[in-house]
Amino acid sequence: MTGIFITATGTDIGKTYLTSQLLRFDRQHDRCLLASKPVISGWPENEKDIQHTDTGILLQAQELPINKESIAQCSPWRYRLALTPSMASVQSTPLEETALMGYCEELLNYAKRQNKVQLIEGVGGVMSPLTQQWTNLDWIKALKIPCILVTGSYLGALSHTLTAMVALQSKAIPVLAVVVSETKESTVGLNETVKTLTEFLPTIPVLPLAYICSSDVAMVYSCALKVTRKALSCDLA
Repeated sequence: MTGIFITATGTDIGKTYLTSQLLRFDRQHDRCLLASKPVISGWPENEKDIQHTDTGILLQAQELPINKESIAQCSPWRYRLALTPSMASVQSTPLEETALMGYCEELLNYAKRQNKVQLIEGVGGVMSPLTQQWTNLDWIKALKIPCILVTGSYLGALSHTLTAMVALQSKAIPVLAVVVSETKESTVGLNETVKTLTEFLPTIPVLPLAYICSSDVAMVYSCALKVTRKALSCDLA
């Protein structure tokens, strides 16, 4: 297994924050991670704003330049409208499942040859539509790789998380961990959310990710890569 899919209970939950934190931690330690966000909506017209996009954040976390080549490699499908890809692509080039799968398979094959792990960040939530027939759930299933589910500590996160888990389990998609990314100014506590989800998901690691906490990132990093240790040439102990 050379890939991990980063998915979430919805949009703006913390997928990119988690992915970028894992990448930055990795750059200081093992340098075993690669990352890509193949599909992105809400692409800015002003080039100066690209650095603040999910793509720009992932490139900076990998110490890569933000130029046309690296952007195209990280995020080949970029849509102006801040809508789900199935809606955003209506006025531009439609997203084709075969092309997306071909691109992702190239990423995974390259990672395997380099003895690395490819992080593939989804767009929106688990059930967000990519095309008229395909959701993120279908995408993950087709890739045949496990995922990390990112949720928040907002009111309603428990229901959203457990619903997303049911969807993932319906497709027999392995979930390496559920990461609770702290929701700013939430009326619900981070630790309380983790505790409750742990009670409902006793066989899956439920890990907190506070605003700024290197120990949280280290814990998530260790958990995510533990199952790939045999496939990596570097020491992850």
